[in-house]
Amino acid sequence: MADFFYFCTNKLSMLNNNAKYVFVAFLIAIINVSSAFFVIYYISKINFYDEFKIKITENNLNLTSDFDCYGITFTGNKIQLQNVDSVFIHNGSWYFSEIVFKNKSKKNIESEILIVSQKNEFTIKQDFANQQSIRISKNPKDGNFWDKVTKSGLLQAEYTKLAISIIILLACVIVICSLIIVKKPAVSIFIITSTISFFILLLVELLIKSHPGIWTGVWVNLVILSLFFSLLLIRRKRHNKLTNAILFLSALIFAITIAEICLRLFHINYSYSESRFGYYKSIFDQKIITNNSFYEPNSIHYLEAKEFYYKRATNTLGLSDKEPKQFKEANDYIIIGLGDSFTEGDGAHSDSTWLKFLEMNMPDTDSINYEWINAGICGSDPFYEYKLLKDKLLSYNPDLVIINYGNDLDDIIFRGGMERFDTKEIAINKKIWEPVYIFSFLYRTIIHEICGYNYLLLSKSEYEQEKQRAINQLKVSLLNFKKLSEEYNFELLIVFHPMIKDIDENRYKDNCFDQLINFSVENNINYIDLLKYYCEVENISSKNSQNYYWVYDGHHNAAGYEKFANGVHWKLKQMGL
Repeated sequence: MADFFYFCTNKLSMLNNNAKYVFVAFLIAIINVSSAFFVIYYISKINFYDEFKIKITENNLNLTSDFDCYGITFTGNKIQLQNVDSVFIHNGSWYFSEIVFKNKSKKNIESEILIVSQKNEFTIKQDFANQQSIRISKNPKDGNFWDKVTKSGLLQAEYTKLAISIIILLACVIVICSLIIVKKPAVSIFIITSTISFFILLLVELLIKSHPGIWTGVWVNLVILSLFFSLLLIRRKRHNKLTNAILFLSALIFAITIAEICLRLFHINYSYSESRFGYYKSIFDQKIITNNSFYEPNSIHYLEAKEFYYKRATNTLGLSDKEPKQFKEANDYIIIGLGDSFTEGDGAHSDSTWLKFLEMNMPDTDSINYEWINAGICGSDPFYEYKLLKDKLLSYNPDLVIINYGNDLDDIIFRGGMERFDTKEIAINKKIWEPVYIFSFLYRTIIHEICGYNYLLLSKSEYEQEKQRAINQLKVSLLNFKKLSEEYNFELLIVFHPMIKDIDENRYKDNCFDQLINFSVENNINYIDLLKYYCEVENISSKNSQNYYWVYDGHHNAAGYEKFANGVHWKLKQMGL
């Protein structure tokens, strides 16, 4: 590779002035055209307006699937909005001057409500009677629709990004114009490659906001490569040690850049956050919650991934459920479900969580009125759940508390046990080399495949040590819940829940749950092993497991949560409940 770079620069030095000028001008044209292409491409990805969602309802019945929805941009382009879970979603890249709805079902719909939602909700009534198409433009009959939406805070123009983008484009134009003033082609090459590459990198950083983008590392390599190549062009001495060093480094960076591009194209060593959200989120970013409020009370949040999009509304406790009954009556039987995202129901509608399916399996009778509280919170773990139960939920006098132990081992490794609420610090030290890991997929490959670090950035010896410490702390959490149930006289059920890989391999990873299950047996704690139930009772295996889990996200879909509820109900009947 170094010989190739040396050959190119040597041949360039042998050209006469006219030929050299033509070659340099051609190279400048290629660099400018490609740079301009990437600048325009990334500017087209900027959300000048926030993401918004639209659904069409009539008497609370969602009819969005009966329509096609198109947005017309101010440039006249027609963009079809994607229908995800009966909600039209668009990232708001460009301003829509109007939106067109086409009635696919040809139903005679007399009245509809169009809901445009981002952080808030905005409604507008439209008449679809005897019409196959409705256009909502800047000036519909009932007023300026888009002005109302913008003033409601749903589509706020991001003028700062627009201004910065214009500045970047102007800077590129200035650099190009500088070629007319600068007479030396070599100096011009240096200016054009380094400056435009820097501005492209800056633009990418602006686009990804506060999170490192997947391709940021590639742009860093290209900036360095362009600088090295520019140095080669302005070097007069062709055979000294410095030139050879630059040749070697240029070849090395070029090879690394190709490898980085290939690893990204094939999604090798993507982190979970990059696969789901498109940006890197540090696994060491573990917030220590002391007030049990992961969500703001009476707020709206969304459970979304590439495969689904679901809305949640919280109550005064900050839980994704209806407001719990304040006073317990004589025939009330209070059931509280605690857990992480699998209990909140990530990956399904709020009416399709396992607690909702369990509610359908256990209907009210004349003598028993079941009251349900879904205290599942995405990102929670048994120690947060213990504190939430003890501090906020025991006042509701529960009769049964069901606690889901899922993918908690990694959380406990990072957060620790109850001591976290005193230290307010994570349990392990951050890696000083994580910034390199963030931007270089080649470095990730070396770390994982050669050095033996896992995706938690822990070596095998570190992981084994931290794993056993976390398992011991999880055993303590089981004893804490048992002691609480005896003190406050409620039935306790622990649910050990498998991930799709556990089902495919027909065993729990790391032998964690096996130890916790044996510990539960030794301490007379009621539990159900859903892995065993799924495989032996529901006949779920590697052949059909994908029917119950989202392929990329890994959470249950509605069918999976129904099986979850069946297993819990099966165990409750064994307990005589």
